[in-house]
Amino acid sequence: MIYSNMLHNPWLKFNLGNQLFVIASLLGMAHRYQTQLAFFKEWKNGRYFNLSDIPILTLPVNILFREPDFSYSIAFFDKFKNIIQHEVVGIDGYLQSAKYWQDCESVIRRNFTFKEAISEAVKQIVTASNIDMNQCVAISVRRGDFVTDPTHYLLPQEYYMGAYRTYFQGLDVYVFSDDLDWCKENLATMAHTVHFADELDAIHQLCLMSQFKKFIIANSTFSWWGAYLSEAAEKQVVRPYHHFDGPLKNVSIADHYPAEWLVYNHLD
Repeated sequence: MIYSNMLHNPWLKFNLGNQLFVIASLLGMAHRYQTQLAFFKEWKNGRYFNLSDIPILTLPVNILFREPDFSYSIAFFDKFKNIIQHEVVGIDGYLQSAKYWQDCESVIRRNFTFKEAISEAVKQIVTASNIDMNQCVAISVRRGDFVTDPTHYLLPQEYYMGAYRTYFQGLDVYVFSDDLDWCKENLATMAHTVHFADELDAIHQLCLMSQFKKFIIANSTFSWWGAYLSEAAEKQVVRPYHHFDGPLKNVSIADHYPAEWLVYNHLD
């Protein structure tokens, strides 16, 4: 049985996007090692998704394996396959790569479909806003703690404006953010029509964002999932070249973003 050690520490520093990565990756590992995922306690955000029944752990955890670095590290975990299959094992790490569930992607997508009440509310927003998904690009802006956090690159206005001009010039824009005031001051004139995700909580923003086909995302896990959960046949995602900063600037992100997503460097 696999148990997430990081989620044991009541979701400390684990916002929604990070939580989704951990759960998806551990579901992928459970599939790979033919075992089961367990939670330490109820996952509160689980009530928004059609998540399979995942038991609450009642057994002691005496074995802990820690992801060695930010890269896809399945070769490390494979060395302990027999232990993971037959013991109650804690897994510690951010686990931020879709490669962890590449053998069961349909299972992850099925588990992370939104509850009907969320989906219906979002459909009403799309209708009321008269959004044409073929002619509108979702832009996700992350600021919040990134403004003062030296380890994450704070993407400037130039990134979003430049990516839009390069890939989506002429399309309408729908902006999602944890700092809409900044967005309204800096991005309101980037397109003829600019919508803002006003008065929407994180879950409804994530669900609405996943309905789009075209994306400019930030270097955040929330942005990542908003684009990833879209099932559009001809999805187009632009992601930033810069991700970490300061002491983490040289950490490899080679396994973090899907290879088919386009890379935009606003400093080029």
